[in-house]
Amino acid sequence: MNATEPFHYPFEFRGQLGEFWRLWWRDILLCVVTLGVYIPWAQINIRRYFYRNTWLNGEVFNYTGNPIVILRGRALSLGLLAGCGVSAYYHAGWMLAISAFLLVILWPRLLLQSRRYTLRHTVYRGVHFDCDANYWQILAWWLIGGLLVLASAGLAYPYWSCWQYRLFIDTSCYGTSYFEFNAALGKFYRAACHTFFATVLVALTMFGIYHISPFFVDQPTYFEHFESVYFLLTLLLPLGMIVCAVARAHKDQLLAQHIQLHTHRFHSTITAPELAWVYFSNTLLVMFTCGLLLPWAIYRAQAYRIACLRLCPDGDWEAFITAEQERAETIGEEFQMHSGMEIAL
Repeated sequence: MNATEPFHYPFEFRGQLGEFWRLWWRDILLCVVTLGVYIPWAQINIRRYFYRNTWLNGEVFNYTGNPIVILRGRALSLGLLAGCGVSAYYHAGWMLAISAFLLVILWPRLLLQSRRYTLRHTVYRGVHFDCDANYWQILAWWLIGGLLVLASAGLAYPYWSCWQYRLFIDTSCYGTSYFEFNAALGKFYRAACHTFFATVLVALTMFGIYHISPFFVDQPTYFEHFESVYFLLTLLLPLGMIVCAVARAHKDQLLAQHIQLHTHRFHSTITAPELAWVYFSNTLLVMFTCGLLLPWAIYRAQAYRIACLRLCPDGDWEAFITAEQERAETIGEEFQMHSGMEIAL
């Protein structure tokens, strides 16, 4: 650590690629054998693997979720989607309207319950995380924000995304101490501009290659031959992945560098170009190996993001943890009594 750098605790990822590889393909096999029923168990296993291999200040995280809860949430959401599909197939306008209305109204509830469940079953040093957002806050973000995005032809999307981050992070807590997301709205519009410029660059590249490629010389129409269509799709996939990688990288960078817990700040050495390269190269390798390297790509991206994260404590971190542990012992029984029926996605 440099003398000019603030004191920090680095996050460490101590997983082994071979171990994750075996876990991944075992769960994939079980999902195939059970016709998808095992998917919630696979999701829990993967999340638990990453949590139990993430260390902070010599202590490990843990995840205690139950796959039955996820299965219940998935069944409910699939039931709503199936209702919309059946109504549309039989041209039952009133049934479709009712199903769509229920989907719009209930989706924020499912989203809230899922996030609350995930946080409540995330544990660090015996203290659980939690989320105290309410349904009306999520519904307002979902409906009003969504309508703003539609009405503005997408121009309000950075505002909607900023609203989402602040809503879900500011209502999350570790024990009794709350997180805070302090990124300015302008940073979201700056990230959107970078994504837009990447999209324009990809479009111009496609246009230029289209007109100089021998695949398109002396063809009366653009898509007359299969070779030209195949060439365009082959070219579009990696270039389109650049745009997705840039967007995801800026999102992760904003998330990692503008969060604090109580008075304790987090810092990340993630840079958007580096993270974009990780996502882009991962996607290329997964595509060219027909999915065989997907576990390696997931492992690589997660390990990189965790290794770049730092906790910069403001004061005595151990005293802060001890105080939260004491409060957790006091409210533990009350939490168990009021947890209610749990649903997750």
